[in-house]
Amino acid sequence: MSFQFLKLTPANGSVAVYQLKEFLKTHGWEVLSSSDGTTYNAAGDQITAAGSGAGGMANNAAWFRIRNGSAGAPELTWQRSTTNLNWRVKFSQLAGFVGGAPGATQTPSATDEAIVVGSGSDAAPGYAALLSTDNTYHFLVGAEASGQRRLWCVTYDISGLALRNTLVLDRVAHATPTDTGLYVVGHVQGLTPSTFGVDTSGGALWTTRPSATAGAPLRCSACFIGNNTGPLPGVTSANPITARDELTPVVYARRSNHANGFYKGVSTMLKWTGVPRANCDTLSLDSARDHIVFPLIALPWDGSAPPV
Repeated sequence: MSFQFLKLTPANGSVAVYQLKEFLKTHGWEVLSSSDGTTYNAAGDQITAAGSGAGGMANNAAWFRIRNGSAGAPELTWQRSTTNLNWRVKFSQLAGFVGGAPGATQTPSATDEAIVVGSGSDAAPGYAALLSTDNTYHFLVGAEASGQRRLWCVTYDISGLALRNTLVLDRVAHATPTDTGLYVVGHVQGLTPSTFGVDTSGGALWTTRPSATAGAPLRCSACFIGNNTGPLPGVTSANPITARDELTPVVYARRSNHANGFYKGVSTMLKWTGVPRANCDTLSLDSARDHIVFPLIALPWDGSAPPV
């Protein structure tokens, strides 16, 4: 399935997340339950506007649960704090958000959930910066309606194009045969080996362990090829025959010095770039401008000039 793309320069984070929700609904995702911070809808989308007030995304503790596909497909919950900057995002690969005590200000729970952005419990949520200061950034999204159901979201400054926040929902290839949860999800500030592959507590991303009974999610890293002078991304040249940039696979794994070390698989969406590029540069591999760079990771793109 091909990616669909959303390109915004939003007035604030509530506008960005509301437009993201509407975009995903247009492309096959379904809001299963939600609240505008006051009224809880157990079976649909209560959030009908980006602003505050009844049906608004810009209300304290407003939230929604969204899924791409039928039962068993990946799910996310998004919840706003008291500002447009801070959010709490949770992910479930297999079980779905069918537990807990959801209500006007509380999201449901899943037995295999990971808190991708934020902290705390559903009853006492903690929030973290997911977006940037109002009216200062572009917001790009790539998503699939079906097939592998991958998703990426990126924010970067209007002035200077500095990369701020990235959220990815990626599907792996070449996993072990017993792996039933083939997704990796994460939120990082920047997309470099030092952030995306950070090894604290096992890595910057979340995934289930590769077994028939996946259990609770664990941290993992976006790994890279290295040599005696350092990581390979950003240190190679263009292909001497084609004159095009060379890309290398992103491999997901959890190091053995942490409990339950494992190999997860190879990304089907992200690639390390060999030649350093500026944020929002585009690459033409199979077709014109079919990848966008931030700045050492290449993501699928639609051939257009990115907003700058």
